[in-house]
Amino acid sequence: MYSKVIFVLLWSVILVGFLPDSPSAMDNGSKDERTVLDPKVIDIETSPVPMVNQWVTLRQRSTGELLIKVEALNTKEVRFWTVPVKNKSWQNSWEQRKLISIDQDGSDGWSSTFFYGQENLLMFIVVEAIGHNGQTDKRPFYVVYRK
Repeated sequence: MYSKVIFVLLWSVILVGFLPDSPSAMDNGSKDERTVLDPKVIDIETSPVPMVNQWVTLRQRSTGELLIKVEALNTKEVRFWTVPVKNKSWQNSWEQRKLISIDQDGSDGWSSTFFYGQENLLMFIVVEAIGHNGQTDKRPFYVVYRK
């Protein structure tokens, strides 16, 4: 009978160690801290002029508005920038960027309106998603005036 009591006690200790509410199970979980995922720009749409292969072609020297809608994950804020084109790379010109706007409320989607008319013939618009962890994801597209 004494051996049965010890057997039951040992099994109880073993089973309690694997239950989620047990302190030992919680200790194992605390070693694997939750990681906050990096932000990710999934899609960019423009209207009334649609983007085709990362290019938006506007009427030459006309003034107007370009609505930019962004789908992004793990994002707390989206910034919209214009960046001049140098050597076919927006990274080379990042220091000369100009802020279009900041969207801090993604409840209705991320968006901005770009008012154009007096800009250079060729530029980038860079969409920058900023995550809750401070990381960023940047997606550029070209804006050019039709000749």
